[in-house]
Amino acid sequence: MSTLLQQSFRDKRLPPVPPAASTYHHDPLLYVERQTKHIQRNLQVLIDAQSDGLFSGLARPQSDEASSRSLSPSASEASRSQSPSTVLLRQTAPKKIGLRAARDGIFQSIYDLLKLREEEREIILNQTGERESALHDIQSFLSKRSGLEEAIASIHGDQESQQSKQLEEEARTLATDIHELETRLYEMKAKHRHLVSEISHINNSVDAKLSSYTESLSILDSDIRKYLRDPPIQPLSQLSGESTFHSLNPKRRTLDMVREHWSTEQVSLRSRQQKVDEEILALEEGGGVWKQAVADVTGFEKRLRANMRHYVEITTPATESEGSTSPDYKDELVKNILDDLEKTTQRVESHLELAEDKDWKLLVCCIAAELEALREARGILRPAFGLPVHEKDEALSSPGDPSLEDQSQSQEDHEPPYEDSLAHDDPEPPADLLKDADSHHSDHGSRSEEDDEPDPAWLT
Repeated sequence: MSTLLQQSFRDKRLPPVPPAASTYHHDPLLYVERQTKHIQRNLQVLIDAQSDGLFSGLARPQSDEASSRSLSPSASEASRSQSPSTVLLRQTAPKKIGLRAARDGIFQSIYDLLKLREEEREIILNQTGERESALHDIQSFLSKRSGLEEAIASIHGDQESQQSKQLEEEARTLATDIHELETRLYEMKAKHRHLVSEISHINNSVDAKLSSYTESLSILDSDIRKYLRDPPIQPLSQLSGESTFHSLNPKRRTLDMVREHWSTEQVSLRSRQQKVDEEILALEEGGGVWKQAVADVTGFEKRLRANMRHYVEITTPATESEGSTSPDYKDELVKNILDDLEKTTQRVESHLELAEDKDWKLLVCCIAAELEALREARGILRPAFGLPVHEKDEALSSPGDPSLEDQSQSQEDHEPPYEDSLAHDDPEPPADLLKDADSHHSDHGSRSEEDDEPDPAWLT
């Protein structure tokens, strides 16, 4: 998983969607959905790693505090005798994702999901344009066909057609009169020949007009059949299993059917585009909120390490024997630490409320984990300073107040023997709270502060 995170940090862009994808096997939107599921799985792994890192960091200080404050020398010797095996187990344990890597990975996954949604929007816009062009072609076909049919109907109902029918009826009447009126046979035969010739001329004229329109209609029908047999737009992947006109025999397809299908797809794509736009907006806003929350937490962690290192320096036996530090100063330092923790907790709570109001489930999960870690840290720090867990921070508002000493004395009278021994022991904080500060103190001057700055990708 660490290798995947390193590769994700080196490459800020997602692989492009393959062009000219097949209808069902390489659908661009299906590819985007698979990439989305892949990023969501990575997010789940990173969130789990974040939770493990936070709670494992809180669990170790409790165990170290109990061992460092124990008054029994045999317990210290047993702890020292067991330390080699503990180191051996840690050496053989598999490498896990660190808390910092998990936080950075969550932000990188948010950025990858944003880029993926932007590519999905481009795909949807492209497919929407194709369908608009296809619908325009269908409307053109229908307009041409309607015009040709109206022209044919007008030819059948014009004056010449009616005249042809009337002359035919008259010719039949005259043919009957010829047999009845032999005395007028010659005249009537001549007139009959004239009428027949005129009928033939009119019919030829009508047939000539009809042939051009009929041929045009036949060519148009042929083009429509070819168009319906091989439509220019590939169908969207039908996850619901609904049948479309593509599943029908090409001979049974009609323009109305195709227009209705593509109009439905057009509505579906526009609805999906609206959802994608909303999700992109949420990811852009949520990324900044998450970056601010992480900056608040990491800033508090750095200040806590510095304050705890200073607290250890002024509470060492050598410093206390010299009497160079007053109790009021130590109480003021403890008050500042707890006030900083309370302010950081309130800021993280405000970020969590914003995420809940916006219904950003991803940020709610991540920020809630950070908030829970801060609350657990408060439950660890207060006993480490000899303060009650359930009292408010106002107990430190006036350093050196006699009521504070009375409260501590009252707590000692009601606590079990184990807690009583901790109350009279050296009030040094757990070793794990100072481990990072001590290990990095030597190169603190050369270390860059770029981790506290927002990612440049959010500033472009």
